[in-house]
Amino acid sequence: MELISGTKIAEEIKAGLGEKNLSQGIRPKLAVILVGDDKESMIYIGLKEKAARSISGETSIIQLPAHITKEDLLTEITKVNNDQGIHGIIIQLPLPEHLSSYQDEFLKAVNEEKDVDGFNPTNRGKLVGGEPQYISCAALACMEVIERYTELPYGKNAILVGDSFDLILPLSILMIRHGFNVQVISEYKPEWIQNADILVVEKGSAKMVKGEHLREGMLVIDAGFHWENGKTHGNVDKDSVSGVSGYLLPVPGGTGPLLIAKLMENLCRASILNRSI
Repeated sequence: MELISGTKIAEEIKAGLGEKNLSQGIRPKLAVILVGDDKESMIYIGLKEKAARSISGETSIIQLPAHITKEDLLTEITKVNNDQGIHGIIIQLPLPEHLSSYQDEFLKAVNEEKDVDGFNPTNRGKLVGGEPQYISCAALACMEVIERYTELPYGKNAILVGDSFDLILPLSILMIRHGFNVQVISEYKPEWIQNADILVVEKGSAKMVKGEHLREGMLVIDAGFHWENGKTHGNVDKDSVSGVSGYLLPVPGGTGPLLIAKLMENLCRASILNRSI
């Protein structure tokens, strides 16, 4: 399979945003609410800071103690909502265990017009029944690849493996609206994907998707992340599928960089929409 460089596409997207922002004097500002000091979360935040700088934007990190109460976190979210200098807000997930059961309540507290992650339940609901302010960046990242590497979708079959609120569910809605026949399955079954033109695999184990499972000409998007023996792996065995015709968005260098680029797109849009807030 021909490997798709998510990094290259992401750089193209960010370069275009940066040029536009410079020409129009736009300086978008992203607020990231971080509870605790999880090392992996800090790495992701660093990548978002770097991306914001690349588009002539800036980032404000609101780091809160890991033991913060539900009420105090809601108060902090309200403060950021009311800050007119902030255009977009994200809550870095996952939250500490004592707050995780309130996750939707925190996401709902983020101003719908500043919800650049697309995680506010109102935005998620409007994706089904209307026009959301913002759509999940992970779903937008996959659609970017699908639109670039798939011809007219009508009649094409897509299978999405997983059940996540940030990728699989919104992506299924977007693809249905684009005319795909979409099937969502919670567990990977090789025998179920023989008629698929597009396969998106988020849920499963490292390297579980083998070349013999796939038919020629498929577009495969790997959205799984596993850390083994000091290396990052996806759900697709890249070596095994190398002899199959088609395209693969691999891990690493696939959905991760694209997701951040789509976050920057949402942030730039928010910087224009929220000038008067």
